[in-house]
Amino acid sequence: MEPFLAFMIGHVRRHLEHPLEFTEAQFIRQCVAYATSRIEKEQYLLERFIACVINKSIPKPYSDVDRALVQWLQMFLNKEPLELCYLAYDQRKSENIRLITRRGHPLDDESHQSETIQRYVALRHVIGRLASHIRAPRQVLWDAQRHRNLFDEGVSNVQRVSPVSSVPRPEPDGLTTPSSILKRMVKQDNPKMKVYQDAIESMDKHMNIGEKIFESYGNKDFRPCVHCEVQVLEYFYENNLRYSHNDRFIACSKPACYCCHLYFLAHPSDPVEPRSHQKIWPSWSPPLIPEGHHDIKYRHQLNILNTMIETIRKEALSQIERRTMDKERHQDSTTGITPSDSSDLDALERRLANIRIDHQGVDDEAGDSDSSMSTQSIGSSSGRSFHETSATDTAPEEDEERETWNSHANSSLLATDDSVIGTDPDTAVDATVHATVQSDNDDDSDDAGGAVL
Repeated sequence: MEPFLAFMIGHVRRHLEHPLEFTEAQFIRQCVAYATSRIEKEQYLLERFIACVINKSIPKPYSDVDRALVQWLQMFLNKEPLELCYLAYDQRKSENIRLITRRGHPLDDESHQSETIQRYVALRHVIGRLASHIRAPRQVLWDAQRHRNLFDEGVSNVQRVSPVSSVPRPEPDGLTTPSSILKRMVKQDNPKMKVYQDAIESMDKHMNIGEKIFESYGNKDFRPCVHCEVQVLEYFYENNLRYSHNDRFIACSKPACYCCHLYFLAHPSDPVEPRSHQKIWPSWSPPLIPEGHHDIKYRHQLNILNTMIETIRKEALSQIERRTMDKERHQDSTTGITPSDSSDLDALERRLANIRIDHQGVDDEAGDSDSSMSTQSIGSSSGRSFHETSATDTAPEEDEERETWNSHANSSLLATDDSVIGTDPDTAVDATVHATVQSDNDDDSDDAGGAVL
């Protein structure tokens, strides 16, 4: 990972200096070659989803629209990785993608768990992921043109963060049951204790919660893992490193999971809140504190975990009281296709219809500064907006992931886990940080570094 990233930074620099000699196509080809293992897994999933949609979700005999959709889907079969990625990129906003998007949106009387709906959602997602292997390198080169100073020699560098040890695998025992866990979450004199107990017993009976917990922690292959963004966050905090332009933004190849999101919110360094897919990984682990309560880091981690647990307890008890679980499946990576279809607007309209706005106390003056500032710099801790372009100065892409990157074009690092080459977030064992740390005499320098890849 580290040599590849350093090589890519060098290629971007050469492209800026000699765009005809070091072309965009070469850069994309190198990035796709590096990600071949990941792309092959995505290709396998795509072909599987295509087969499921054709064989199980499209009724026969085919209508004219369905026949055209089947022929279009078959275009993606038996392609080389680079050709497949370019095809996905070229087709990412086609009429057939819009059709797939519409069919992946549940109607008001349909369940999010409908197998047909989930097949279309998964199909659209994997096409978007394949397209991102073209979109992302193009975006890097486009951003590099706008922020050439970040690629000057000595400004940006690649540095590996040593792997952080996780806590040991928890051993299940006789107290690893939903009712026992509930007793540790709620005081016995809580007036709702009986309600919670009845609810958790009913949920356990129908959903086998206790059995799933025991199987998960009883699996000898179960390995707790400290996710990469937490490793990078603690690396900066423990070493008292400074973020470029004081923009405490840490980027990752995927949105943060549920626990990483809470960890960032609770951290005393006040990092920028990351986007999150809200998935819960049972193997998530905080960094290991080797000496326990004798360790100098003990109080720091205790405060973070207590803050996290407070939120987790509140949300868990709310679900228990409602006797529900989150039924909608979340992708752990963004699709990368702009939600510009009318069906997306229909879905948004349905959601907005359920929102009630309290106008009491709202300042109606047009010049309200707080409102104006929040609109102009959403997601940016530095208050600087990257997207300050004229109508003719437009980026090659305006996809989902662009908002986060644009808001932090001058951020100081980019963390990436092994998921970029095909593994799950909970298997990441190290993190790579691209950072330039400003020295004390560089406070006012516009050339002090930033994230680059």
